[in-house]
Amino acid sequence: MVIAYDVSEPEPCGVVRVESFRSGSDVVGTPRATANLSVERVMALHVALRNEIADRNPISSPDLREALRQICGEAKLKNWQPEQLLVAFKMALDTVPAVRRIPRGPERHEFVARLVSLCIDEYYGAPRR
Repeated sequence: MVIAYDVSEPEPCGVVRVESFRSGSDVVGTPRATANLSVERVMALHVALRNEIADRNPISSPDLREALRQICGEAKLKNWQPEQLLVAFKMALDTVPAVRRIPRGPERHEFVARLVSLCIDEYYGAPRR
């Protein structure tokens, strides 16, 4: 079965703001951190996925790899915990029109899972020069 998606017109997508959760190692009384993916990073993700959604093979996309590199680099610069990045990334994916066009269910879940795996690989991968 082939599902057609209209990717000609970008739809607006917003900044994702996620309030982090506390882990058992957090110090009581310290302020809660907020993880925010910047507008530029969300838009880079939107643009990268806009062209990749048709074949659902984001692994082969240099644009997506670059967007993930930028997202993970920003998370590291802001000293986010990996969990903060993943929560913010998943929330961002829910705002990206290319992902939202996939009906909720196993197909969308699998696609998002592949993107999350790529994000994790990028976050823990060796730094590039």
